Amino acid sequence: MSILDQHPFPDFAFPFTPVSNRLCPSGPTVGMGPTAQVAGPSGPDRRLHRTRTMGTYDAWGAAMKELVNQHRREPVDAGFDDCKPSPSGGLAIGDRCSTPTGTSSAGPAGNDQSAGRVTATDPLAELGPLLAAVAQRDSESTEAARVRAALERKFLDDFARACLQEIRPAMIAVLKRLQQLGGDGIIEEHPGGEARFPRPRITLWMSLKEEIVGEPRLDRHPYLLFEADVESQKVEVDEGDMWRGAGGNFSGRVGVWDVAELTHDRVTNELLSIAHRAAGERLSG
Repeated sequence: MSILDQHPFPDFAFPFTPVSNRLCPSGPTVGMGPTAQVAGPSGPDRRLHRTRTMGTYDAWGAAMKELVNQHRREPVDAGFDDCKPSPSGGLAIGDRCSTPTGTSSAGPAGNDQSAGRVTATDPLAELGPLLAAVAQRDSESTEAARVRAALERKFLDDFARACLQEIRPAMIAVLKRLQQLGGDGIIEEHPGGEARFPRPRITLWMSLKEEIVGEPRLDRHPYLLFEADVESQKVEVDEGDMWRGAGGNFSGRVGVWDVAELTHDRVTNELLSIAHRAAGERLSG
């Protein structure tokens, strides 16, 4: 239904005169002034036609123009197809028309909603939280690495202090007594970072008789070894009680100690225990 079908000429209480059944722009004007009328064709086909004043017709035209403006749509660009025709065969005001890409243009309300979705939905907005999460994770990782490095440094410092103040003095005391009694000993230290000795360690090799010649051996010389494990922040303890292929029969890991357990007295007692096992197995053999 077209806009003219929806809004016909309004009825006014004016007398009817026999004129043509439609407005005929080409027909002659009968009379002058506000009551002028358009004459229709003459003859037997003559029908009644409403007589209107020129002022009333102008008012109706202004009302129709305002109504059309209220239903106005954006111009349809060339190339748009699949438009829905009105029952009268034309494109009615307000009818939907699809774009070349298949997107419907539903009028001002639909266009506003579509524009709102485009404005409110940023397809790249999710990159912000992603990068923020990465930055946060990196920051936390950096902080955790800093804390871990500080703890490792403290552990190594504590171990070095224990070696200087507790372990080495105890080993020196045992070594001197062995030398006074005809035995011998060697204190071997490594700060770490070497190919053969990547971790800090300190070892006392003992000989129950005579001087140690050459490199000490696990199967010939009793020993006590302390090695710092930075990862676990513990001190690994190894010992052996074999003497010249005899004596005891053990060599290897005996446990892990905390740095706080590395006292002069405990190290001394551990060395005496190793010497007893090595000498006892030798004497009983």
